Amino acid sequence: DGPPGQERGDIRYQAAVEVVGADGAITRAVLDTVNGYSFTPLAAIVAARRVLAGEARPGFQTPVGIFGSGFAETIADTRITFIDPATPATR
Repeated sequence: DGPPGQERGDIRYQAAVEVVGADGAITRAVLDTVNGYSFTPLAAIVAARRVLAGEARPGFQTPVGIFGSGFAETIADTRITFIDPATPATR
């Protein structure tokens, strides 16, 4: 279920993350992608194709564990933007 196709196309999904290292270094990033109703099947198709192509190991794995940290950006219309913590975010 979920919103109709046109409405899905009009809505994007963003997620923000802030990671603080043991040394106090801060890394911030924003994921921007299609809506979750579209992203999930797109990611499943990309993952299935890669597994069928031999990119798999036995046992449970997370997508990043198998495909690497850039997996999300292999999904159509998805990007991760790193934000300089010294620069305040503006709207």
